[in-house]
Amino acid sequence: MSPPKTPQSAPFEGASLQAFFDLLAVRTGLHVRDKDNGMVTRTLASRAESQKLSAAAYLQKLRSESVDGTEWTQLMPLLTNGESYFERDKGQFALIRDTILPELIARRGSKEGTLRLWSAGCSTGEEAYSLAMATAATLPLGWKATILGTDINAEAIKKARRGIYGAWSFRGVDTATRDRYFRAVAGGFEVMPELRARVSFGFCNLSSSDWPDAGRGIADIDLILCRNVLIYFQRSVVAGVLSRFARTLRPDGFLLTGHAELHDQNVSPLRARLFPASAAYQKVDEARPSFPTASQSPRPPVADLNIKPVLRTLTTRTLPQSTAALSPTERPLSTLTPAPTPQQAPQTANDWYALAQRHADSGHYPEAVECCQKAIALNPAHADAYLLWAHIAEEQGKCNEAKERLKKVIYLAPTRAEAYVQLAAIYQREGDAARARQMRATALKLLQADTSGSDHTELKSHLQELLGESETARPETRRTGERR
Repeated sequence: MSPPKTPQSAPFEGASLQAFFDLLAVRTGLHVRDKDNGMVTRTLASRAESQKLSAAAYLQKLRSESVDGTEWTQLMPLLTNGESYFERDKGQFALIRDTILPELIARRGSKEGTLRLWSAGCSTGEEAYSLAMATAATLPLGWKATILGTDINAEAIKKARRGIYGAWSFRGVDTATRDRYFRAVAGGFEVMPELRARVSFGFCNLSSSDWPDAGRGIADIDLILCRNVLIYFQRSVVAGVLSRFARTLRPDGFLLTGHAELHDQNVSPLRARLFPASAAYQKVDEARPSFPTASQSPRPPVADLNIKPVLRTLTTRTLPQSTAALSPTERPLSTLTPAPTPQQAPQTANDWYALAQRHADSGHYPEAVECCQKAIALNPAHADAYLLWAHIAEEQGKCNEAKERLKKVIYLAPTRAEAYVQLAAIYQREGDAARARQMRATALKLLQADTSGSDHTELKSHLQELLGESETARPETRRTGERR
């Protein structure tokens, strides 16, 4: 006969487990997919056991706390993927700089004003500061911007407010951009005071009905960026969030999400507008006249921050005269910065790869992929081309394609730690924590064995933190699949 179970080992199963899932859905909107059941169950059991609580006692503890309470703050990062870095989707940020911000300014028809931007689900702040960087490089004289970053994770908000990031957080931007908006300090790079002044952070549970809320700054927003958040929510919760987003936006305001997050969702009263880099969802004011003509659009010089000179020329960004008078649904798809063209026709695989990078930086993903393919045709072992192709596929929500490209990188360059790290992030989002841990452990070993002289301190610390977290809260025995 089996010995009776102790309170701390009481099972998380059946009606007890469903009660946890229901609580997660009600409090946070989190939808536990079938393939994630094992991961979520073991995470809950681990948290309960660490406090010597039975399943029933742990459930009561969560019920008695608000979502910004101590235990929820510890639990939520273990159930969602909060990894972020600056300008994570270059295509969307090019769209913001080159099209959305200039259009918002032109629609106001005035020489000065303030734009309000919201990073909804900002994690540790990289996305919110990326929006601040975009406004600093784009807004004309007389215009200001305020950026709000919110998240359900109170610990992430603390880090965002601190504003200090390691080198790994800057893997999506060049050194000149980093050095313009950040200063080197002990422990990494700190946001410049002038940029920090544009950004504020706060707690927001998107699944709650307590917003829009002008008192917290969640109202009259011109642009909402909400990436890789809605994928965790139940369909009914997503519908509620979209309805509140629509009420939060100003007339003609925009919503940007992850590429595949709303593909089967009714976005009304927002209207979808398709651009080469991304879909955008706009709140159209039917009573307003059509888009102002170019002569009405503000054309003052760019009002940039009083910080280090940038190593590129900043020019006023306005919409082409030939398209300025068109209504939102009539606007063509070519309003982004024109695709870069080479000084001379590419001759080598590296030439095609360099052109692919320029296309990707401009948000022209199809052209970038085509150039990657041409580089690979000339040099089938071009790991960099496969890696860039993988980055683009992931940003477009094509996770299976991204995984295939990353596996090719690993085959061609088995010591390329970045490929393992990126593959781990995809596995984590898919709920395959065991595979994610395996990839991260391999990447850490590669970095520890690296003798090139490169500084991997921040990335190694990041991986050690993730692996340590999985040791305590995500046991090695947890598996959601046995695929190779």
